[in-house]
Amino acid sequence: MKDYSRVNSVFIANTFKPGSKKSGKLIEDLKDIIDLDFSDLKIHSQLSVELKEKFSLTAYQSAIDTVDYCISSGYGILSFADEDYPTALKSIENPPAVLYYRGKFPDFNNYPSVTIAGPRRPTELGQELSYRLSSRFSLRGITVVSGGGTGCEFEALKGATDSRKTVIILPCGIDCDVLKYNPGITRDILENACVISEFAPKTPQLKYNYILRNRILAAISDITVLIEAAEGSGALITAEKSLEFGKTVYAVPGNLLQNEYKGSNKLFLKGAKPFVDDKSVFNDFETLYPGKIGAENEITEVKGNKVTSKFEKNNIKSQETLSKEAKMLYNHLDRQIFSVEDFSSLELTANEILSALTELELEQFISALPGGKYKIL
Repeated sequence: MKDYSRVNSVFIANTFKPGSKKSGKLIEDLKDIIDLDFSDLKIHSQLSVELKEKFSLTAYQSAIDTVDYCISSGYGILSFADEDYPTALKSIENPPAVLYYRGKFPDFNNYPSVTIAGPRRPTELGQELSYRLSSRFSLRGITVVSGGGTGCEFEALKGATDSRKTVIILPCGIDCDVLKYNPGITRDILENACVISEFAPKTPQLKYNYILRNRILAAISDITVLIEAAEGSGALITAEKSLEFGKTVYAVPGNLLQNEYKGSNKLFLKGAKPFVDDKSVFNDFETLYPGKIGAENEITEVKGNKVTSKFEKNNIKSQETLSKEAKMLYNHLDRQIFSVEDFSSLELTANEILSALTELELEQFISALPGGKYKIL
């Protein structure tokens, strides 16, 4: 049986194009009849004169083809009229009429999310902070949203997928070659990500699409963190849009004479909060989602040109049954996410390190993550 609610939603989205102020409201107004087929919907009294004039069989068949293509390709379609549609997007003046997606669509309405914004060519500090913050957010149950591009967005993507799932908002059709869009993205990363787009399949990457995409990045999450941004940059525009939408925005302060921070620093005059450490961000999330934020065990701080961590192990299990090598590894750890390379300074052989890691994993002191990394439990 044909899913006419999807077909009609796609038809309306195609008719008014992405960024339209009319399409979302129209779908909402027609939600009681959105599942009617072409012949019944076309003559219905609730249908506007404007839409009736645009109601051609060719355009409607195109919407049917799009829905069939998505079904056969394993893509989902979320309509403005669906209960799971993000409430945060409904509040902007030009919400997407439909969202195409692949992967598991997050529950934005009941669980926390954060957008990470930053340039394609960040400083070393920006790269490190993007990765570390995203990992921290993700480990504590916060969905990390980014554009999936290069630079800060890619580091955010890696940091989140090394821990849990993340979201990529595309400036092109849901079926565009993401691996070509950003060569650094691997298939393993894509398997752990939900990819979302408001653009119909086969839509190419166009310059204007980035502007439309950025409003979704700005609106869909509870909080936006701006890593660094020059004046007039896309990352700065996203953060400014977040402020316009009434979101909490954190920006990393930087050298007043350094171009990479001129946009970020000016954002404080518009209401952004200075990011000094992530404790304040987590406190904001705890206020929004009481009891849904994981326990804190590390604070990421920015001091000068360095990212530092204060780490405390919450695990109070007895180490009495552990081998000498396992105790040595565990007590050496000073961060939650780590890899074998972190033990290079210890006087242990590679086999002893791997054996000790296996022991710690079996005893549930640590757990393995994708990409050869581990985390303390």
